Amino acid sequence: MGTVVTGKVRNIAEFGAFVEIEDGFDGLVHVGDVSWTGRVKNPHEVFKKGEDVTAKVLKIDPENRRVSLGIKQVNDIWGDWFKQHRVGQIVKGKVSRIATFGAFVELGENIEALCHNTEIEERKRRDEGPSSFRPTSGPLKSAGPLEPGKEYDFKIIKISPETRRIGLSYRAAVKQIERKEIEQYRSTSKSSSTATIGDALKSKLSAR
Repeated sequence: MGTVVTGKVRNIAEFGAFVEIEDGFDGLVHVGDVSWTGRVKNPHEVFKKGEDVTAKVLKIDPENRRVSLGIKQVNDIWGDWFKQHRVGQIVKGKVSRIATFGAFVELGENIEALCHNTEIEERKRRDEGPSSFRPTSGPLKSAGPLEPGKEYDFKIIKISPETRRIGLSYRAAVKQIERKEIEQYRSTSKSSSTATIGDALKSKLSAR
C-alpha cells in the first residue's frame, strides 16, 4: 500500500472507474477518492476509457483480488499545506461560495476552508439591533462583509489533518490586524516624540 501506479481505464461505473494496473488485474478508483474538494457525481465526466491514470494504492484484498486506488492521494497538497501552517496564523483567501452557515474560502489550489457565521462578524447586543448578515432562502450573494470572488485576510482557528478541515475567522483577523496597526502607530509616534524632545534639549545645551 502507498505505491503509486499508472494504468489504463478499462471500465467506468456509477461508483467509480476500474483501472488495469497489471495485465488482467484491475484496481478500483472510487468516486470518493478522485478529488479532495467535492464528490464526483458522474464518473463518465471525469474518466475516459483507454486513458492513462496515475493513482496510489490504498488497500489490497488478496483473497478477493481487489485493489482500492486513490487519485486525490497521489499529490497530498493538504498534507503539504498542514505542514506549512498553524493555528493563529493570518492567511489570505478568496471567498468561493456562500452558504447559510458561513463562507467557503479558497486558500490554494483544491484547498478549501470554512469561515462560520459566528466568525464573520461580532455578535450584536440586543440593544444594538440585528447583525448585517441575515441568511435568506435561495442563492446568497454575501455573508456580511464577505463577497464571493473577493480576497480577504483570515485567521486560522482550527486545523484537522485527519478530516481535511480548516476553520477560519474573519473577525479575529480584522481585530489582530487592527491591534498590530495601532501598536505600530504608537511605536512610531513614541519614537518621533522622543526624537523631538531630544533635539530640543540638544539645541538648548548647545546654545549655552
